[in-house]
Amino acid sequence: MKQINACLKIFAHFVGWGTSHRELKAPWERHILSRQNVAPMELKMTRRTRFYKHIARTGLKMIAVAIALALGCGDNPKTKEGQDSIPPSELSQTKALRDAMPRPDLSHVTESALLKAVKAAQAEVEKAPESATAWGKLGHVYMVHGFRADATQCYRHAAELEPTEFRWLYYLGMSVGPTDAAMAADVFTQAIALNPKYLAAHIYAARAFRTLGRFEEAREHLEHAAELAPRSPFVPLGLGQLELHAKRFKKARDYLQRALVLDPHRSETHAALAQVYLALGDREAARRHSEKARDPGKGKQMRDPLRRAVEMAGVTKQRVFKNKERLMQKGNFERAVTEMAKLISDEEKDARIWLNYSETLIAAKRHEEAIAALVRALALTRDSEPNKTPPKLMTQIYVGLGVAYAKAGDLK
Repeated sequence: MKQINACLKIFAHFVGWGTSHRELKAPWERHILSRQNVAPMELKMTRRTRFYKHIARTGLKMIAVAIALALGCGDNPKTKEGQDSIPPSELSQTKALRDAMPRPDLSHVTESALLKAVKAAQAEVEKAPESATAWGKLGHVYMVHGFRADATQCYRHAAELEPTEFRWLYYLGMSVGPTDAAMAADVFTQAIALNPKYLAAHIYAARAFRTLGRFEEAREHLEHAAELAPRSPFVPLGLGQLELHAKRFKKARDYLQRALVLDPHRSETHAALAQVYLALGDREAARRHSEKARDPGKGKQMRDPLRRAVEMAGVTKQRVFKNKERLMQKGNFERAVTEMAKLISDEEKDARIWLNYSETLIAAKRHEEAIAALVRALALTRDSEPNKTPPKLMTQIYVGLGVAYAKAGDLK
């Protein structure tokens, strides 16, 4: 309204009906009219006519400006940043998104790193509730630390904000897979429509359809997965499980034996083979595979970068140690250092953490830093109560120091 009032004041002042037209006579106007031999009376009338025409044109322009200001920005003031203010409908939508943020009970959580991670992820959603990425990150933190139902809500919001983004639908299906096969099958189907070449989506979709008893749809996804990754052990394993359910035991055996060749240590394959051989009457083979099924072993991991992203959001000691081992096995030593660094601080009093940190530093050839970490670990064991430090831990620290000094070229 201030802008409109100012505009109208300018208009009134400019028009200024009390202002004499004589004051507006310009020398160049008098010069032109005198050169045209205009009579004094005619000159006066011409000047008056021109004056009124000028006033009329200017008045119309100013009225138009006032109307434009009233309609365009009179009731819509600028914010301090120079942007238009947010409409009430958008404000209410933003508030609704913030209010929808799940907040699990953390009263039982003792690790400060997890509390900080949750708080930081929640703050991102508070700051940008319309950001699918912020919701996804919060979902990762919840998912990897066991708050599955809360993660599901986060992934659902992310998928609603970006409905054509494959990963949000994939994460949503992954979060509901163990508890709601029907929803998982539907969501994975939508995700695959966006990205039909993501192997893990087909494997998980097949599992959901098999749980629902929709075996032909499960088979279709497994056959498509076989085209994407012919040497994936998860494809013959899934097909073998379908044949086992259909009581076609010989076909099931063939598929499962193929899966065992590709991945000899997967307990799930041994468990299915035990059932097959028992049905075929080979009790000895069934017993053998049943015993191997009791040992989880170290089966191959499915290539699933999106799932790895969720796992890397873990900040608890148990989760960080698992990530560290996986990265070390793959030779990603610098990433292993970064992962262990999540637990490192001046307040950390656990010698085992410093020992594990030194292992990643040695592997990354950062020997001086490894020595410093091991010295810190040794100091922590000396500060602890007598006879409380396990001898095995002390041995590992001294061995680590020897290796680090040797690799650093200091053999003293």
